[in-house]
Amino acid sequence: MKDKHEDSLDLDFDLNIIEIVQRENPKVQAALEMEINAKEAAKDVLDYLSHGLEKEKEEFKDNKGDFQRFYEQYTEHMRTDEEKNLLGRVDTLFTEFEMIADELIGLKAVSYTHLTLPTN
Repeated sequence: MKDKHEDSLDLDFDLNIIEIVQRENPKVQAALEMEINAKEAAKDVLDYLSHGLEKEKEEFKDNKGDFQRFYEQYTEHMRTDEEKNLLGRVDTLFTEFEMIADELIGLKAVSYTHLTLPTN
């Protein structure tokens, strides 16, 4: 049988676990969503370069926006300088990716406007 002290320790432990889950879970979820959206955005660019479909370009825009939304969510839960530095690096890399992707999409769009199809 537990005494009051053991019950108190169990309750403290349980409350600490709950606090960790409540604090860490949204941050982990946001990080996972950023990863998913970054990969989806890259896929959208490759698909657009392969097929030239407008919907792929729109999906790229949507995934960029979702990445940014989850980036903002993650920043709400940052606590350490190391996290801030790492997230700053992620932001820099994603920004560079966006610039290159936008340029590739623009070049592909131009190549489609200059394309002439044979008429029968």
